[in-house]
Amino acid sequence: MPNINVNRRQGEVLKSQAKEIYFVGGLGMGKTFTLACFAIERIMRYRGCVGLLAAPTFSMLQNATWKGVSEAMEDHFGIME
Repeated sequence: MPNINVNRRQGEVLKSQAKEIYFVGGLGMGKTFTLACFAIERIMRYRGCVGLLAAPTFSMLQNATWKGVSEAMEDHFGIME
């Protein structure tokens, strides 16, 4: 994984080995970017794993969560949709 600068709270999430992680913050806190980093790190660590990316509604998933994750993956990791 490339060397990426994250803030303290993002770093705590990315280093956590907890079964469940709750990362709550305001607009622009970096939650979606952290999710992208987290997902890529887990995919690389556990090749062949199955995961789930969910949101309260399909519209939110498509227009916010997935849009932000896919942009972060492309911009910072060179992963295209």
